[in-house]
Amino acid sequence: MKRCPEVFTHPQVRDHYRVRFPELESLVHHPVDYARVVAAIGNESDITNVDLDGVLPSATIMVVSVTASTTAGQPLPELELQQVSWRLQNPAPQKKNLRKRKCERI
Repeated sequence: MKRCPEVFTHPQVRDHYRVRFPELESLVHHPVDYARVVAAIGNESDITNVDLDGVLPSATIMVVSVTASTTAGQPLPELELQQVSWRLQNPAPQKKNLRKRKCERI
C-alpha cells in the first residue's frame, strides 16, 4: 500500500487512542509512525508482546514499552477500537497537505 505521510494524518485516531495510551502522542511524533504503532498495539495490555521492530527505532521502542507499563490509559471498548482501525485503513486527506510529495510504502 502506498500513502504519503502528509495525507495519512488523522486527528480522530489520536483523539480516540488517547484513552488507551495517552502518553503515546508525546513519544511518537510522526503521524505515520504513530499510526503504525497504534495498529500494532491495538488493545494489547502487555506491550512487550507486540513486535515494534521495523516500526520504531530500538531506543523509542524501549521508551514506549516502559511508558506503556505505567500508563493510566484504559483498554478501548471494542466498537471504539474498530473505529480506530477503520480510520487507520481509511485516512482522510487534508487539503493543505495535498501537494505532490514523495510517498512511501506502508
